[in-house]
Amino acid sequence: MRGGLIALAAGETRRLLLHPLFLAGLALTVVAIVAGRGWPGQHQSFLLMGVAVLPVALGTFAAANLAAMRNRRAGAEELLDTLPAGRATRIGAQLLAPLAAVAVAVVAIAVAYPLFGAGDGLVVAVDGLRRQPHMVELAQGPLLVATLGAVGVALGRVVALPLLAVLAIVAVVFVEVPLAAWTPDSAWRWVVPLVNDIVAIPDTWLPCEPGSDTMCGEVDHFDTAGMAWHLLALAGIAAAAAGIALASRWVVRAALAAGALALLAATAVVAG
Repeated sequence: MRGGLIALAAGETRRLLLHPLFLAGLALTVVAIVAGRGWPGQHQSFLLMGVAVLPVALGTFAAANLAAMRNRRAGAEELLDTLPAGRATRIGAQLLAPLAAVAVAVVAIAVAYPLFGAGDGLVVAVDGLRRQPHMVELAQGPLLVATLGAVGVALGRVVALPLLAVLAIVAVVFVEVPLAAWTPDSAWRWVVPLVNDIVAIPDTWLPCEPGSDTMCGEVDHFDTAGMAWHLLALAGIAAAAAGIALASRWVVRAALAAGALALLAATAVVAG
C-alpha cells in the first residue's frame, strides 16, 4: 500500500508542478521577487512574509482542486474503486502532491532573502531602522502553500465545481487588500490566509526609508506572537482539510469544517 501511495503521489506531483495554473503562479512569484529587489524595506518585509509566494499558493490551490475532482468529473470514480489502490490512497497522493510546491516556495523565499539584503537588516522606517525578518514570518508563505493545497483537495472532493475554486481565489485576493495590505487595527486581520504582522501607527504616512518617494505607515512594532498563532491556525486548517478530503461521511466533514472555523475565530481572539 505504501508503494502504491508513493507511486501515485509521484504522478500527482508531476501533474501539479506542470499544471498551467501552477506555472502561471510560479511566473508571477519570480516577477514579484525580481521587482521587489528595488522596493523599500517595509515592502520587502511583506514580500518575505509570503506575498512573494502567494501566487504559487493560489496556483497550487487551483491545481490541487482540479486534480481532486478529475475522476469524479470523468465519471471514473466507481471504476477506480475496484483497483487495488483504494480511494483513500488516491486522495492521500493528491494531498501529498502540494508538498513539492511547498519546496518551491521555500526555495523562492531562500532566493529572495539574500537578494533583498535581508541578512543585513531591511530598512523599515524613515529613521533608518533596520530589522531582520523573523523566522515565523518567513515560514508563513510555505505553510500557506501547504494549507491551500490541502483546502483545494478538500473542496474538490466535496464539490466538483471548478467555478467555486475561481470564486474562492477572487475572495482571497479581495479580503487580503483591506485586512493585510492596509494593516487595519482589527482582530480579523489574523483570519485571512496571508497575514501582515507589521503594526503601523494610525494616520502616520511617511517616506518608507530615507530618500524614498514611496509612503509607508510608521511602524509601531512587528507582532510576531500573533504571527505564530496564525501559523498554528494554518497548520490546524490544513489538518482539518486533509480530514475532510479523506472522510466519506458528511457529518465528519461538517464537524471538521466547524472545527476549522472555530480555530480561525479563536486565533482572532487570542492574537488580536
